[in-house]
Amino acid sequence: MLTSNSEFLVLDGVATITRDKTKIKELWNFIPWFTGGEADPRITAIKITPD
Repeated sequence: MLTSNSEFLVLDGVATITRDKTKIKELWNFIPWFTGGEADPRITAIKITPD
């Protein structure tokens, strides 16, 4: 079900996942799911290179 608050993004490309702490710190913005802050071991950064 779509609402006026729904947003979607479709990307086509190659994704790479990193746990690079420097990059995570650079991109960090509080997200309530990661209760350990930017050092939470569950956090990864995803880089997408579009086709």
